[in-house]
Amino acid sequence: MARARKASPHAAEAADSVVAFALANVVPALRGHGVQNLLELGWGTDALRAGLSGRNGEGFAVHELEADGEDEALATPLKSGALSDGRLWQAGGWGRDWDAVVSVNLLQRVPPEHQGAVLANLRRHTRRLCFLAIGLTDDPDSIAAPDQPPPVTLRPPQWWLGELQRAGFRELDHRIQRDRAGERDLWLYVYLAPEPPAQAAAAPAAEMTPGQRLQSAMQAHRSGQADQAEALYRQILEAEPKNADALHGLGMLACDAERLEEG
Repeated sequence: MARARKASPHAAEAADSVVAFALANVVPALRGHGVQNLLELGWGTDALRAGLSGRNGEGFAVHELEADGEDEALATPLKSGALSDGRLWQAGGWGRDWDAVVSVNLLQRVPPEHQGAVLANLRRHTRRLCFLAIGLTDDPDSIAAPDQPPPVTLRPPQWWLGELQRAGFRELDHRIQRDRAGERDLWLYVYLAPEPPAQAAAAPAAEMTPGQRLQSAMQAHRSGQADQAEALYRQILEAEPKNADALHGLGMLACDAERLEEG
């Protein structure tokens, strides 16, 4: 079990800054998009959760993965820092759709090989609006967290914005927060709306990035297009023979085929 650490004054200040920005700017955006229920995914964001919920009068139905019994298995690795439970990046792992998803201090902590699948799930389960606060520094004091945080994979802001667009989101606005000296980028704040499926960019398979190919495979899988899903999973495995998401997808397709034969 990860050992809890005491947040430094700098960490508390950074956490307060992120939460204050989210509450001041995200709440009006959520209301403007008619959001009633939302999923809050974050690391060390209890204050944000409380601020968005009815406890502080905002009136949103805020769902926490650890608060819903069916999602308890996913909440444990988020709390412990392992981020090893595949439900976060597997197709169908989130269970249901939400008016909005608010995620703070989490995406940069997802293992790099699963980031594309997590973005695909994020798009799949967001109905109206998504707000993300993505850490751009590996400074352990960038935010207060209840446990030792998992490793950070640093990406520049434009990388995230490009991947989010390819995942099927339309950017509404973004802002980069810098440190007091103006020398380091600390946070990328971005508002997104899901593109309708018909308008989402559809690149030929040969031109797809690995993340796009995996997203397309998962979408085909979920919509019952087994042959297309299998072909895409196998293309991924040709380039990455140990890709866990593609291997899992092929395994699920095989199980589905077995059930059909038995029926």
